[in-house]
Amino acid sequence: MSYSLPPELLCQIFDSDTLQYDDQVIFARVCKSWCDIVASLIWKKVPNIEVLFRLLAPFTLRDEKLAFDRSLKPEDWERFDYYAYRVHDLDQIGWSLHPSIFTEISTSRLGGLPPSGLLPNLRRLQHYHCTFEYIDFFLHPTVTTLVLAPLTGWHSLGPVLESLPIRTPHIATLSISALAYPLTKDAERLVTEVLPKLSSLASISLPSLWPTGSVVNALASCSSLSKLSTAPIFRNQHTGDSSPELFSTSISPTGFPLLSTLQTSLTFCRATEVLSQGEQFSTLSRLLLRSPRIEIPQEYGALLTALSNYCPDLEHLALCITLFPRPTYHSDCLTYRELSPLRHLTRLQTLSLQHTNSFQLGPEDFITIIRALPSLTELDFNPIPYIKTTPTLNISILSILRDLCPNLRFLGLYLDAREQYIPPHPPSEGEGRFDRPMPELSEFPHLKVFKVGMSPISSPAKLATYLCRLLPHSCNLISTWDEDEGEEDREAAQKWGEVVGLIRAAKQV
Repeated sequence: MSYSLPPELLCQIFDSDTLQYDDQVIFARVCKSWCDIVASLIWKKVPNIEVLFRLLAPFTLRDEKLAFDRSLKPEDWERFDYYAYRVHDLDQIGWSLHPSIFTEISTSRLGGLPPSGLLPNLRRLQHYHCTFEYIDFFLHPTVTTLVLAPLTGWHSLGPVLESLPIRTPHIATLSISALAYPLTKDAERLVTEVLPKLSSLASISLPSLWPTGSVVNALASCSSLSKLSTAPIFRNQHTGDSSPELFSTSISPTGFPLLSTLQTSLTFCRATEVLSQGEQFSTLSRLLLRSPRIEIPQEYGALLTALSNYCPDLEHLALCITLFPRPTYHSDCLTYRELSPLRHLTRLQTLSLQHTNSFQLGPEDFITIIRALPSLTELDFNPIPYIKTTPTLNISILSILRDLCPNLRFLGLYLDAREQYIPPHPPSEGEGRFDRPMPELSEFPHLKVFKVGMSPISSPAKLATYLCRLLPHSCNLISTWDEDEGEEDREAAQKWGEVVGLIRAAKQV
């Protein structure tokens, strides 16, 4: 009966995550029809072109690199083509091949011309830490995803980018990494000329210092672009801000018509200027901003205000700081004044906020914000501040959070978990509004992760008892500790470790 199953169904069965490579090899030996289906799955992704080239002829060492030990014959190409047309995904990491291999392939296949049909169904090409002198062998019109991490500088990458509109006109995803220096004027001019010609470009990832004003303006004219991301900028806080010329404040009013995801590194002041231009970013649903400096509360608040005004449909928001080394001095804390614009981003499903100092936000104000965000599934509310002060939220806030955000899967909070704030059970007289009794059943049915950073703690046993009733069995409690911290944090880390152990033991019982 299995022989009568349609190939599409057999492909789904043989491509199951539960099957290993050895299992697929066994299935390939059952019959000819199964062999053809399974062979296409096994050869769909090739980790290195050497695997395919070994089908052409045996290798030998020449100048410490791999080379063919004989000339190629027509029957070699028949064997190669049987597998090559099945390859959709090629990951090339470095070269261990002798140049003579490419000379022989080119001469044998097309009389000296680059064999553009070498992998006729190639869709995805990742070229890591390689020179680009042989990349023409793989830049086929079928390629829709291209990942480039050049081993050398712009002089090798520039000609490749210039050729993309002709050689790979259907590219939808382009990622360039491993170049941490700014573009030269000539390089910037080439990039701004090439990008608008990639009419199918939907997603692009660039090095951190590439999105200059002219590059961003060029990207804004890409009518299919839905995702723009750049590498993080990691900068010592004593070296100044990121380059003010990054991004553009003169984007066309019709720019970025389909942009839904933006992930980039900008100071919050610059980000506010960029986002406040008009309707260019009104289509954003996902935003990740990384600032390479300590952000003062006023600029944090101004950014959130701009987001509530110009990006009202945001569903995923993350604001973080990328500082190295970590700061050692206090700055002003964020309060309700700066964080209150979050109330207007009512469609948020995931929210991640990071600041150098712990938030100074009382329970009433915290609840006011969270009540306005009923769709939250992930809340990462600065659980690991660089500079810790006494938390303004305590452990009893968890019982209220369940009612406000019943679908939470991830929760990160910096809160006071000392014994005096653990809700009593049964409740005593005169309980405060935020001092609710222990729940009898799990209050977070979907919670998978609860991150507490290094929140203050005094009684591991009582806290574990409370959390056992509050958290589902599948929830992981995560605390963090930095070896550079003081003795007080070392003790807190040990106590949180006890809580994790007690909860694990209770789950086993």
